[in-house]
Amino acid sequence: MRISLLCVALLVLVLGGCTENEPVSPRNNDRGEVGDSGKVGSTPSQASDSVASKRLKLVIRPQEPALGDCLQASVVPGAEGITLTWEINGQVVQIGDVDRLCLTEGARGDVVSVTAANDVTSTSENVTIQNAAPVVVDAPVTLTIDGDEKYFEVNPQVEDADFDIIDLSYEWRVNRELREDIEGNRFPLVGLNRDDRLEVRIKPNDGLVDGPAFLVSDIVVQNSPPKITSLPTQNFSAAIYSYQVVAADPEGDPITFNLGEAPEGMSIDAETGMLTWPLQGVSPGDYTIEIRARDSAGAETVQSFSLSLGEPQ
Repeated sequence: MRISLLCVALLVLVLGGCTENEPVSPRNNDRGEVGDSGKVGSTPSQASDSVASKRLKLVIRPQEPALGDCLQASVVPGAEGITLTWEINGQVVQIGDVDRLCLTEGARGDVVSVTAANDVTSTSENVTIQNAAPVVVDAPVTLTIDGDEKYFEVNPQVEDADFDIIDLSYEWRVNRELREDIEGNRFPLVGLNRDDRLEVRIKPNDGLVDGPAFLVSDIVVQNSPPKITSLPTQNFSAAIYSYQVVAADPEGDPITFNLGEAPEGMSIDAETGMLTWPLQGVSPGDYTIEIRARDSAGAETVQSFSLSLGEPQ
C-alpha cells in the first residue's frame, strides 16, 4: 500500500514538471519580431506612414479667377501617373494629364473643381469664378466739325468678359489742369488756343467694380483754318461784277485772300478780300470761281461758286 501511494506521488511530480517546462510559441509583437511563421509583421504606425507618403496635395491658382483667366493645378508629389479631372458646376470639361484650364466658358459664380487621382488615392480642390473687371482696350480721338460747333470726341472700345452693361466716366485736363465742367466724351474747342494740350482719363465700371483707367494724352489743338462767312452775289451792276469776301479766323490770325480757278480779268484784293471782274468783252457762258482764304499759320479754306453770263441786252 505504501508502495502504491509513492508511485502516484512520483507520477504527479513528473507530470507537473513537464507542464512547467513546455516551450512558448513565439508571437508577432509591436516591434515586428519574427514569429513561428518566420515573417516580419507590420505595425499600425508603419501602415499609417505608408498611406501618408502616398497622399496627394493639390493647389489651384489663381484662387479668385475671372473669365478669361487660365487655372493652373499643382500636385505634390509630382503629377506623373496622375489623372486630372476638371469640372464646371459638376460637369466634366477636361480629363487627362493636362494641369491647365483656361476659362473660355462659364459665368460669374460658377464653381470650377479639379480632382487629382492615381492608383492609390485622390484629392479635389475648387474655386469660384469671380467678376471680371471691364477693360478699355482703345480710345481713338477725332476732331468733329458740326456746323459752327467744333469738338474733340473720344470713342472708347471696352471689353467685359461677363458682358455687363458698362458705365464710362471721363476726366479731362487742359495743359494738365482739371476741367470739371466737361464730363462726357466730347470736349468743345471754344476757348482753347492753338497748341493747347488735352488729355482724358477714362474709367469703366460694370456696376460691381471699376476697371483700370485708360489715359489718352497729347491731344493737341491744331491751327484751325479761316472760315469764309459771306455768300457770293449773283447780281451784276453795270459792266463789272464785284463781291466782298468776308472771312474769320478762330485764332484771330491775319487772313490773306487769293484766287484759285477764275476767269481771265478777275482779281481779289489780298488784304480786304474785295473781288472784282470787269465784264467788257466777256463772252456769255458759265464761269467757275475759286476763292482761297489763308491764315498766317498756313491753314486755308476754299469757297467755290459759278456765275452764268447771258447775252448783253
